[in-house]
Amino acid sequence: METLHTLFVVLAYVSAVGFLIFGIDDVFFDMQFLRYLKGGRNAQPVSLEKLKNEPEKLIAIFIPAWMEGGVINRMADYARKILIYDRYDIFIGVYPNDEETNRCVDELTRVSPRIHKAVTRRPGPTSKADCLNAIFETMKAREIPGRREYEIIALHDAEDVMHPLTLKVYNHYVPAFLDMGQIPVFPLELTPWKYWVGNSYLDEFAEWHAKDMYSREAIGGVVPSAGVGTAFSRESLDFLASKNAGGPFREGQLAEDYMVGLELCRAGYRAGFIDHPVEREIVTRNAEGDVISTHTVIERVAVRENFPLRFFDAVKQKARWIVGTAFQGWQHGGWWGSAAVRYTLMRDRRAPVVHCINAAGYCVMGYVLFEFAILHSGLRNSVFVRPLFEADSLLWRIVLVDTALLVYRVGQKVTCVSNVYGIRQGLFAIPRYPVVNFINMGATFRAAWLYLQHRLFDKPLAWTKTSHVFPGTAELEEYARSVEDLLVEEGYVSRPELQDILSKNKGLSAPQALLDMQLIDEDQFLGIWARFSRLKPDTITPEDVTPSTLDSWSEAQAIRFRAMPAIVTDEGEQVFAFTEPPSQENLQSVAEIVGVPLQPCLFRPSNFSALRNAIYPARLLGGQLHQPLAEEFNSLSEQDRQRVRQFQMTRSRSLADAMLGLRLISPEKVRRLVAGDLGVAEADFSRLTISVSLIKALGAIFCELHGLVPLSNGTIGISNPVHPGVDAHVRDILGNEVPFCADTPPALAKIRNDLAKLRFGEDALVEYFVDAGQLTRDHAVRIRDMRRLIASPVDRLLVQLGLVKQADVIKALRQISGLSTAAEIAQPAGLEAEELLSPGFSERTRVVVHNIRDTGITFRVGGLLAEADLQEICERCSGMPVQFQINPV
Repeated sequence: METLHTLFVVLAYVSAVGFLIFGIDDVFFDMQFLRYLKGGRNAQPVSLEKLKNEPEKLIAIFIPAWMEGGVINRMADYARKILIYDRYDIFIGVYPNDEETNRCVDELTRVSPRIHKAVTRRPGPTSKADCLNAIFETMKAREIPGRREYEIIALHDAEDVMHPLTLKVYNHYVPAFLDMGQIPVFPLELTPWKYWVGNSYLDEFAEWHAKDMYSREAIGGVVPSAGVGTAFSRESLDFLASKNAGGPFREGQLAEDYMVGLELCRAGYRAGFIDHPVEREIVTRNAEGDVISTHTVIERVAVRENFPLRFFDAVKQKARWIVGTAFQGWQHGGWWGSAAVRYTLMRDRRAPVVHCINAAGYCVMGYVLFEFAILHSGLRNSVFVRPLFEADSLLWRIVLVDTALLVYRVGQKVTCVSNVYGIRQGLFAIPRYPVVNFINMGATFRAAWLYLQHRLFDKPLAWTKTSHVFPGTAELEEYARSVEDLLVEEGYVSRPELQDILSKNKGLSAPQALLDMQLIDEDQFLGIWARFSRLKPDTITPEDVTPSTLDSWSEAQAIRFRAMPAIVTDEGEQVFAFTEPPSQENLQSVAEIVGVPLQPCLFRPSNFSALRNAIYPARLLGGQLHQPLAEEFNSLSEQDRQRVRQFQMTRSRSLADAMLGLRLISPEKVRRLVAGDLGVAEADFSRLTISVSLIKALGAIFCELHGLVPLSNGTIGISNPVHPGVDAHVRDILGNEVPFCADTPPALAKIRNDLAKLRFGEDALVEYFVDAGQLTRDHAVRIRDMRRLIASPVDRLLVQLGLVKQADVIKALRQISGLSTAAEIAQPAGLEAEELLSPGFSERTRVVVHNIRDTGITFRVGGLLAEADLQEICERCSGMPVQFQINPV
């Protein structure tokens, strides 16, 4: 027992003195953080606006992957969706013998042109440096010297969750201020009482990247790369490539990222830690879209990722880190630089010594517990155990100081963890303290064994695989950037304004609410959704739509999902355009309806409306629709035809509007072709004005609904063939010779807009009710003021306010509109005509299809029509004679 006692006395002194030395070292190092707080944090932070407005440099993201099938595809897909940056590419390095990872990366390259695959020359696993060098060569092969060269290279791993502003931060700091910039790396938070090993990484990274990195900068020491969240200037990696015979990363090293940082610092390049906090508001909503709660969080632009959850996986990973930083760092890096640099190198390489001293300390603690058990058991009279610690001895005094240092160290850890993850995880860092120690002790012994085998028997140090899991949707939800955040960051609206708008527009997305209020235009609407979802924006024309797809895709389904089919790709995928990014559930529903895999994209809401209005009525009317410019359009080149269709779809314009707007035809020729097709005289509407007397004679409502424009020379401007019923009514009023005429569609549209602004029809209806005594003159004035703010026709407004009844509106229309009443015995058009009007249009506007004949289409109306509704009818029935009659009921 005496020999055993002596052994543990020695171990006690070794561990106590070691704890004392390294504890004092930690206190000194922490004092440097106070220097940083006093000086560095007084610097003015870079504003979010400045980050967004800086010209974007071309960035290459390097992701080495070995056995990452099922992980790398989710990571890359998430990154390309959330990153707020345009000029970047992702390069993924794979091994030729890793089939699953190759398959996943091949799928990514097919759907995204910014993702590229790099294949190593040798089968894996070799080393991470070998894979990174293969990516570097692939990146150089894709460059165009002098025209398209990558200025920043960023390192990330297959399990990284990148902050949306990550590349913006790299773009600001590198290479303007730094040649190597490291942003914080924080593990994803797990349930504290369940994942003791996984959460142990929280404790270490919170201290490293929320305190230690700043201490290093404060004393002018080495700031190393963490291997992820690191951005390099192109010049710095080219320098390393020239040193290492072609590849910037030295092969055969298990911590190549750490060594790269050392080499750059040694060569005089600027390396630093990038701390960029941003403010984000988290909004919680219920199923109806109502805001339940909001709170603002300050978060760092950082990389988050999952780490091993099992003890031996953590030991293997940390053993690789210790071999690379401590053993190989000493072997290949040596000792160099100023006293501050050497001091930080010492702290990097002290890990094996510290962990061995911890092991000795735990052995001493075990002996003390053994001693306590003997003294408090029945063996105390038969077994004599000398106390290891005697009061007032030197060893006891050192232990007391060590205890104070331990309390200080634990307090530091709790503070750092609480700063990043909150007080709950901070308090759990106390019981996790021994968990971290046991992992590190096991990693040290494994690292020593691996390194000894390498040095004594030349056993290669291969890339030790750590199983990775990319976080699920629920885990990522807290870190995802919402479209509301993007709208605020882009300056379209302030946060309080947006909250107010959403509270008044429940059920609408934020971009849609702003678009409806005309606070953004369609280009901005499409741009916001494209940047948020990373779906490709496109313009879909009728020629793009596969006719067979429409057999299973009704207009009701199109309106429900706000989506239209386009082309089928060579891989058999159906391209589907959505006005807003679809949910996974909606994508699956649409795929089940059409029966083929989907490739989603985005298009403008006006493109959606124009496409529906062009396609679905044409399926019903077939050959009855005609265009006077069809022959001219077909004579254009394929490229010009595509330009015309895109013009039509994005601006909801006629064929003539598009061809004139693109200067593919002269106004004189359009006028001649349109007039000839209609069988009427040509006229130059710019030389004429509206005839109020003719409008009163024919009926203002009659003229507005049928698109008739009475002109000052006694003629009537038209753009569509005249329905026989309309022609008969005009002849009854004006006589047998009706002088119809035509100009270009844009000219007619302009003069019709002038007529609509005069609101003759609505004024006539209001005056009728005033004369009938149903409205007072004061009512009339107020109604005229209100209709400037409301898009609904005036008759609906009167009914909603309870001033008149719907039956009164029908009676008034019969008296003043000039419209005939539809025959009660006539049967309305059946189900075969349901596609002529869009689903829900009749219920909303009280317009139904009365009949469809070879001579034209007759609609029944129950009131006035809003300008947008009348425009939709004109678009869907373009080229067909149209007549409106009053509903008999």
